[in-house]
Amino acid sequence: MYNALCSESQCDFIELNLTATGKIFTLYNATGDSRDLLINITSNNTRTRLTFLSGGQIIFSGRNGSDIAGSGTRGGHAGLLNISVPDLLNTTFVQLIGRGAYTTAASGAGGAGGRIQISFHGLIGNFTDDVRLGTAANIPIMGAGNGSAGTLGSSGSYIYVTKLRNSLRDVDINGDGQVDGTDRDAIKTRYGNETGDATFLSNADINNDGAINILDLFRVGFEWNTR
Repeated sequence: MYNALCSESQCDFIELNLTATGKIFTLYNATGDSRDLLINITSNNTRTRLTFLSGGQIIFSGRNGSDIAGSGTRGGHAGLLNISVPDLLNTTFVQLIGRGAYTTAASGAGGAGGRIQISFHGLIGNFTDDVRLGTAANIPIMGAGNGSAGTLGSSGSYIYVTKLRNSLRDVDINGDGQVDGTDRDAIKTRYGNETGDATFLSNADINNDGAINILDLFRVGFEWNTR
């Protein structure tokens, strides 16, 4: 990816909005593997500094093998995509695509699927299980590549890292990208719990004061159905 705000594989943006036709592509290395990409949102002055309109994509797939040399080549591996957002990450229309590529050589596996690491304080929508969309359109695509020999490469993987702010926890207690009765009930069933109690749940202690009480319930009510 070429951009004045990028240095090697890291790109620092105050704000990034992908339009309905907006696409970010990573470059390939000499063997056809996708280069890694780190997108770092550096400001949390507004709640959602990284947004996607329907159709906006980040593509970090490998390059298909070539037959130009006559004997074929290995399909490229998809890269690592690392996204860091200091507040809310809106995943409603996000499309992340890191496919392993096709191997044209007579033997050998296809390219490996990509890896995704996302760091955020909270979610708007959950791109692995967004019940409001009723579709799997925003689930990351990180499939393994195939090859002439019919051998698949390894599938991709992803991981969430949510501990980006230590003062207040996100009000989306169960991490499904919505603020609703499930989060309210998580507090109600543990109301009065303090650190050290058997049923204490740290995610329900939103203000991080060691007790689950009206202050935490107030925070859920304040953001009720805002996502």
